[in-house]
Amino acid sequence: MKHDDVVLLESLLTEIVDALTPALRNAEVALEILRRRRAEHGDRSDLGPADLIDDSRFAVRWNGAECHLGSTVLFRLFRRLARPANRYVSVGRLLEDVWGDDELSETAVRSAVRHLRRKLERAGMKELAEAIRGQPGHYGLLIGDADRKS
Repeated sequence: MKHDDVVLLESLLTEIVDALTPALRNAEVALEILRRRRAEHGDRSDLGPADLIDDSRFAVRWNGAECHLGSTVLFRLFRRLARPANRYVSVGRLLEDVWGDDELSETAVRSAVRHLRRKLERAGMKELAEAIRGQPGHYGLLIGDADRKS
């Protein structure tokens, strides 16, 4: 690479960093405001997977009920959505993390989510099942507004 090319790249990168710095500061401020608002409204994003998941029994616990999922795709899917809760996960990431295969289609994820919701509902965890939400290309376990008792 020529010296002039290196200088040009360094210059371009400096401009990019300079342009992004104010946006990153604004994003940090916005995140702090969001955290404060969530705290004011009793958000449950502090729930950790240990509060919901029993890895030794391949089970989910919610409001005093337990749903045994076994060592299955459904358990791995729930565990992935719960780590961390209140965040959307892309279908591609779910395929990779849960199935270990990003070649499967979104249909596989959609079907597994549907079966997981049904299994949780049958175990008396309707609110938790409804907290598994989907957006185009993403799923999340949004338990921030769900009523959970220890």
